[in-house]
Amino acid sequence: MDFPVPGADPEADPFHAYDTHHWELLDPVLLGCRPSALDPSLVDVTVEAEVDGPVRQPTEPADARWLLFNGAGGADLGECRGVEGLYAKRPLSDAPPMRLIGCEPGERLLRRLVRPRADGDWVTLLAVDRSGRVMRFQEHMSLEVVASRPSALGVTLVDLWLRKGPAVRPVPAVRPVWDAWFEGPPTEPGSWAAFPPEGRAEWAAFAAARQGAGRPLPDPVRHLDGRYVTDVSALVCALGEAVAGPGGHYHQCWRALRGCQCGGERPPAPFTLVWHDADVARRALASVSVDTAGETPYVDDVLRLLARVGITVELR
Repeated sequence: MDFPVPGADPEADPFHAYDTHHWELLDPVLLGCRPSALDPSLVDVTVEAEVDGPVRQPTEPADARWLLFNGAGGADLGECRGVEGLYAKRPLSDAPPMRLIGCEPGERLLRRLVRPRADGDWVTLLAVDRSGRVMRFQEHMSLEVVASRPSALGVTLVDLWLRKGPAVRPVPAVRPVWDAWFEGPPTEPGSWAAFPPEGRAEWAAFAAARQGAGRPLPDPVRHLDGRYVTDVSALVCALGEAVAGPGGHYHQCWRALRGCQCGGERPPAPFTLVWHDADVARRALASVSVDTAGETPYVDDVLRLLARVGITVELR
């Protein structure tokens, strides 16, 4: 969904002719549809969705023009005269408490334990592997310590109870992926394939967070092992590995499949991608589509996006 700010000719390019704000409506559910009070020939559509986009303003701009689009090419689904609820204040979910086990506090943290601030200190929690290399960058959080005690892990260590932890946390099902990356970045291709879809999604997140993981290999021909591409996250993992090696990440705006105005991001240099066993993904993802009408298979949309950004794909 776009809010274009008037200032250019929309007929030439309805999505790029304006300075726009863009929101993505994630997992929308249609709640109702009825004739509009503004015009009997129009309809009011009510949807429930998670909103991903820029910071909300207090009120809807009076001169806004609202466009609704989707699809690999930014297919225009319609235009709205107004949108209610987008700028409404929404309560933030309260992050649950968290316990830090076996902490070795530095001097600044020790001072805060003696003289805590009423509103806490904002800190960042980093997950590191066995060698001390950062695995993941977590959200900032407030360090409001509500209790502490000596830790059973060592006489110089303490356990801390925090009033709130990070808002986003990994689920228990992906713990094996964290354990694997704790041993260090992967060196064997296909290490992600043994995990279920949620584990593969977590693997892709680790790869995206890894410094240098998106650095392309110098080869003009890359090979994608498609034997285990049975879900969308698997395709992200396999493509990242083909472009940048084991544990690698292919930097691409996948929202371009849903019509993001960037249209996709070109690699530093064009290359040929040889996709082996491509039929595995075609069969497994036959029912998956980002097209609103569900008419375009997901694999076809991905192939069109790769071609658009200058990647030659050979299916085998």
